[in-house]
Amino acid sequence: MLDKTSIAALARGRGAIITGGASGIGLATARQLASFGMRVCIVDRDGDVLKRAREDLGRSRTIAAHGGHGQEEL
Repeated sequence: MLDKTSIAALARGRGAIITGGASGIGLATARQLASFGMRVCIVDRDGDVLKRAREDLGRSRTIAAHGGHGQEEL
């Protein structure tokens, strides 16, 4: 099992895209990954919550992308 120092060493300089990243488990995951030195891209449908989450995480390590879902007829 890896300890936090080992995980941080592996994560540093890498990136992650997290859907639903503006709240709940997604935001907690983004916080944890950012604390290990990763750059994170959080994607969420709620633009206002997304903006607050990005401020909370820190602009230097975070990209925020507002995304919705649509329904296509197949």
